[in-house]
Amino acid sequence: MLKIMARYGVLGAVCLAGCATQSPITSIGNDLYMVAGRNATIFGSEGEKIAELMGKANAFCAQRGGTAELAQASGNEAKAGTAVVGHGPNGFIGAHPATTASATITFRCVNTSK
Repeated sequence: MLKIMARYGVLGAVCLAGCATQSPITSIGNDLYMVAGRNATIFGSEGEKIAELMGKANAFCAQRGGTAELAQASGNEAKAGTAVVGHGPNGFIGAHPATTASATITFRCVNTSK
């Protein structure tokens, strides 16, 4: 049992080190695109995630001869979780999972040769 727990603990640590997610850049009509992302850990902020996504948007638009112009941004800050050890069925009473920073941006590509 300890070997199994150790194996999954290592996999969990590896995932925390590099399991940030990002959606593909998607056309949503009217020359607008959307992309969303989430951090892998509770470190980082909504603002940092928006900046990272804007970098992806600029790279996307550069391939099309332009730059990204932000139309809308929204997101959530990361929050640390809590767990109170007790004698409940899971060994926890009052557990609240941590949440990671996330953001969604909507942008358009504007031509830079004007």
